[in-house]
Amino acid sequence: MKLPITICIFALAQVIASAQTPRIVVQTGHAEYVRAVAFSPDGTLFASASNDHAVKLWDVATRRELRTLIGHTDVVLAVKFSGDGKLLASLGYDNTVRLWDVNSGESRITLNGENGMFG
Repeated sequence: MKLPITICIFALAQVIASAQTPRIVVQTGHAEYVRAVAFSPDGTLFASASNDHAVKLWDVATRRELRTLIGHTDVVLAVKFSGDGKLLASLGYDNTVRLWDVNSGESRITLNGENGMFG
């Protein structure tokens, strides 16, 4: 069952963002297991990477999905915000590193690995 992973992630996100007692918040975002998570530098956004080939951006305060970043053709292994929070990098088993614009959700740059360089 995949639901408990999502519940735990959002309970943790809420504790970190608000420093309050954790509440379990059921979210249905990814269709597969979540592989990685990252908070934006200001703590207002949360990114999740999944086996479903997608990256999702979430609003920490409202616990709502803001957008889905589509482009990877295989499992997404990692996500990391830039220092200013304007860009998000994602690494996938498809041997690509993608750089996303957080505000628009557009893929800005795709780096292609050779011979499994990134995977």
